[in-house]
Amino acid sequence: MNDVTLNDFKSYFQNEIYIHTVKYEQHRVIAKVMANIIMPTVYLIFCGIIAFKCGVGESLLVFILSVLVGLVVIFIYFSGFVKKMYKNKVKKEILPKVLKFINMEVVDKRLISREIKNIIHSLNLFPYFNYCECDDCITGEYNGSKLTIYNIKLKKRVGTRKHRKTVTVFNGAYISLSNPNYQKADIVINSHSPKYSLEQIDIENETFNQEYRAFSNNPDEAKSFLTPDVIKEIIKYTKLNGKLYFSFEQNMINLKMISYNDLFEVSFDKNPSDITNYVNIIDEIEGIYGRLDFITSLTNNKVEEN
Repeated sequence: MNDVTLNDFKSYFQNEIYIHTVKYEQHRVIAKVMANIIMPTVYLIFCGIIAFKCGVGESLLVFILSVLVGLVVIFIYFSGFVKKMYKNKVKKEILPKVLKFINMEVVDKRLISREIKNIIHSLNLFPYFNYCECDDCITGEYNGSKLTIYNIKLKKRVGTRKHRKTVTVFNGAYISLSNPNYQKADIVINSHSPKYSLEQIDIENETFNQEYRAFSNNPDEAKSFLTPDVIKEIIKYTKLNGKLYFSFEQNMINLKMISYNDLFEVSFDKNPSDITNYVNIIDEIEGIYGRLDFITSLTNNKVEEN
């Protein structure tokens, strides 16, 4: 966010959002007190009453250890529950007002849960998975095209029937940009093999091959797009901004960003009236715009050449 945009947002925040955040500071303080003081105290009192009435005898050490373990479990789970409830309230009430500043809006994730699972499952950009969790979904426009940003977690079952467990195979953001004019062929720039039958494209650049693998259902068209100059641009971008996993599939530009933090989450440890909470969210979204700017610049160059 540049200085001009930041000043505009500060004014917008003060006039449109700040008053709505004040009450949430009270909710946050109450939640912290309940999670860190009240519930552990109630638990210890309960354990003390049990010990007094039933006696612990020679098993005092075992009893103390059990109490301590129980205290840790209660703190972790109850604290996590309280934090989640607080963050969900802030997202529901404050996030839509923040996103309005950049002409984006929140989509009820319950309405798109099945839709997003089917879309992601059909894309070669993502690995095979069994379960899809969508924490957030926001939508808007980018250069006249529909832009949707999903915060997702993909999981799959691994192991034998007796020793089966569920592991996370992707955690981060999935960005889809609808525009049928970019590419006719499916082209995938990724780090793993596709789920379905696509042919790997031979890229004669060792630096690129160390970071990426390219696939397509139309090798000739893919090679005409992935020219040496385009490959050099992708390498240059990667060195400055990190890895860029994207694909042209189903008449969309698809982009995935690995992240272990919710892109639209307000910290439980920061005052919700602190504007930096929301500046960070807008910065994340503008970072996504920057990645799309780069990808579309590659495709626009090809369109001009053709």
